[in-house]
Amino acid sequence: EEFGGSGGGVSEQWPMPSYQSSAAATVGIFRQGESSGVPCDNHVGLCRQVPDVAADADPETGYVVFVDGSLPHGGWTVVGGTSASAPLWAAFTALANSSATCHGASIGFANPALYAIAGSSYASDFRDVVEPSPFTGRANNNTTFGTGPFAVLPGYDMATGIGAPLGASLATSLCSLAGPPSPTPQPEPQVVPQQAAPAPAPTPAPTSIPVASIGAAQLRALLIAHLAPAGRSARTASLLAKGNYALRFHAPEAGSLTIAWYEFPPGAKLAKRAKPKPVLVATGRLRFSAAGTKTLELKLTAAGKALLKHSKRVKLTAKGTFTPRGKAPVSATKVFTLKR
Repeated sequence: EEFGGSGGGVSEQWPMPSYQSSAAATVGIFRQGESSGVPCDNHVGLCRQVPDVAADADPETGYVVFVDGSLPHGGWTVVGGTSASAPLWAAFTALANSSATCHGASIGFANPALYAIAGSSYASDFRDVVEPSPFTGRANNNTTFGTGPFAVLPGYDMATGIGAPLGASLATSLCSLAGPPSPTPQPEPQVVPQQAAPAPAPTPAPTSIPVASIGAAQLRALLIAHLAPAGRSARTASLLAKGNYALRFHAPEAGSLTIAWYEFPPGAKLAKRAKPKPVLVATGRLRFSAAGTKTLELKLTAAGKALLKHSKRVKLTAKGTFTPRGKAPVSATKVFTLKR
């Protein structure tokens, strides 16, 4: 932009949400010298980083809109800024929701899905903003005065977030993670009593246990983002030294979370009577009385410690299950590798 810049930075109020802290390392959430837990007084993690995404907001290449003609400067005009880019994302989401690709499902709260998609198919779904301003030549989040502390970098940065959307492809990816559409309520059949016999008791309508309010697919994406460690935490030496792996999880509602790591000998399966049985390497469980963020400790089992101690490289399968209170459990699995 010629006369502006993007907003962004580290929150002084909010800890980093789980969809950021557990995003794939390739997304680049952690920035040395920039990411911090100090501003929000988070002693066990980092603070929320913004923005999440970006869009064109330059008034020089802005959006043509019609303003009420009775107002000063009314009629057709060109606008930019957040007042243009935020409605662009809202319109994009609305179009995706109404598209045939979503099959009537709703994307809902998109942040967990956006970061999960960025970690699996970034180049297909986002345009990484890495170019400096064509007017000033500066590449930070304050192109007018050159004082912005956050540089435009490959992957996530606190100037342009994950990046700008590649609409058609991103809509398809978001719809693939959207929850199922709500069924249309059907009236219960009316029982007409017979004169010669007592009226039969009405047959209760079949019931089903609803899944989490954010949608099962989105909850699975949230689980997958937490199942495996990254960086130094993915080293067996680090895990053996600590005896556990700690992760931050943001529950969308009240419920319980269970995560377990398994090593599968040839022929082993996750079944009650499977032979040979998988080796339970680590496990942890949390309860949430309401929506919120907590730290889950995955503690290594004795068998897990022995396995990691004698393995230079081990392939594990992680299984996570979140059971919302009074609703059906939602599970996800992920295969990952630990190295010494």
